Amino acid sequence: MTDYQNENDNALFRQHLLTSPGERQDVEYKASIPFAADSEFGLKLVKHILGMANIGGGWIVIGHQDDTLQPDPNHSEKVTATYDTTPLSAAMKKVIAPGQTVRLVVHKEANPRTGLVYPVIRVEGFERTPFICRSTKPDNNPVLQQGKVYIRRPGAETTEIQTPEDWDELLKRCVSQRRGEFLAEFADMARRMLAGDATPTPDAKAALENWMDECKAASSTLQSLPAGYGYMEFAQMPTRPSRQWSRDDLRRAAASTGLPPSWLRDPKPLRDGVEFHAPTPNYNFPYALRIRTDGALYVCIPLAHEDYPLPTSHGTPSLPDRPMYVDLSIFKITWMNSVGADLYEALGIAPNDPYFLCVRHNGIKGRVSCIKDNWNYFDPFLEHHESHDDSREWQREVTLDFVKENRRDLVAWITKDLFELFNFLKVPDELITRAFNDWKPR
Repeated sequence: MTDYQNENDNALFRQHLLTSPGERQDVEYKASIPFAADSEFGLKLVKHILGMANIGGGWIVIGHQDDTLQPDPNHSEKVTATYDTTPLSAAMKKVIAPGQTVRLVVHKEANPRTGLVYPVIRVEGFERTPFICRSTKPDNNPVLQQGKVYIRRPGAETTEIQTPEDWDELLKRCVSQRRGEFLAEFADMARRMLAGDATPTPDAKAALENWMDECKAASSTLQSLPAGYGYMEFAQMPTRPSRQWSRDDLRRAAASTGLPPSWLRDPKPLRDGVEFHAPTPNYNFPYALRIRTDGALYVCIPLAHEDYPLPTSHGTPSLPDRPMYVDLSIFKITWMNSVGADLYEALGIAPNDPYFLCVRHNGIKGRVSCIKDNWNYFDPFLEHHESHDDSREWQREVTLDFVKENRRDLVAWITKDLFELFNFLKVPDELITRAFNDWKPR
């Protein structure tokens, strides 16, 4: 998205799109035609979405004449009813590489001048890799062609990449999207060269994911959860494990973190580490934190407040059947980041030694964002944003000094990444600060 769009991503901006229509590279207007995934119009719409996603995102407004951009006299709310986030996202998945997702949301916006409701589609730009069309549709006179990369040009034209200028623009965007990753890799290479360690680092990311899968398979938490319950996973692991700690070392280090004393009373020795159990009498779903002798850490925390609700301190109007408490999510992310950083500091891990940090949320499809109101905070914008995906993973390589110096910003980064799944919900900074400060990190 452009800076202008980011600043105006709200109902006022969508009203501007309806009342002052004008096409440009990141804004397209289409006639009032019902959406059908395999129709010619539907395929052209998919093509426009691919083009916008490859240039950083944009908006598509349905219900306006192609030539004049004025409201289409044939528009009706029956047409609007055929547009929804879920079927449009499903149509996109059929034409891009498996595992990729075009992030979009369909808003239904009323135009006061016509009295009708129009679909306004917001398209997000790609995160790491541009979208390549993997299907040719239809077979005769195809609108989409396999192997093509579609972009939007400044003249509001959606086309396949054809010129050196097209490639230059796309490559610049790719580099910009992955700048942080490249800088981290370069910094790590420079550190290893200065330390005399020129050998390639092991695949630490794969090692962390294998460790999480191993812990997940043995988790008493997951084994005790009924079907349909959600949970959060938090894990971290040194990028290049080079030390081993005894179980006594791990117990002493855990005692210096923000873990409650009740967790530390009866640690369970494991073959390659130690496990601390959290007593949870209110929910009957025990959960445990596991630390391996090489410093790997894992904990699985059920969404107990959401799936086994207790009365809130201030009450929440019209609580949805499957809530997702934004404020409690911030608190838990803050808590586990603080515990993980304090543990590594107590173990003597050097401030500039890299480690992988991963936060996963599972079982969140169909949940609706809301506030538990433990912090006496209410914002109606946070209500009724539904997640259309079941899981979200945030994973980065960090260092201890970075985490400790940027605790609040790191929590905001993870939180906002998670709640983008909820129809691109933008969590207010004020709420993040309140929930973060309630933890009172060291």
